[in-house]
Amino acid sequence: MKLITRGLCRALAEIGIDDAERRRRHLSFHSWRHWLNSQLIEAHVPPEKIRMLTGHSSSEMTLLYYHAQVDAMADVRDVQTRMFENCLVQPSRA
Repeated sequence: MKLITRGLCRALAEIGIDDAERRRRHLSFHSWRHWLNSQLIEAHVPPEKIRMLTGHSSSEMTLLYYHAQVDAMADVRDVQTRMFENCLVQPSRA
């Protein structure tokens, strides 16, 4: 695992993220695993493939690591907006 962590730190340094910034942002191999898992779910990669890549032993664990991105929730936002638009009180025309 130290080899992987060193490689991650080197790669982050190459894009301008030094050790202090990496610690401030809590960037680690584990956080990358969360990110990758979420990206794969949102790309509709079959759960079996995701578990194979992440090493999760169950679908429940894969879902536990899922962090919905704001863009992935646009359809939910649109439905909620339509629902609430219908609930707005119209001013009376007196």
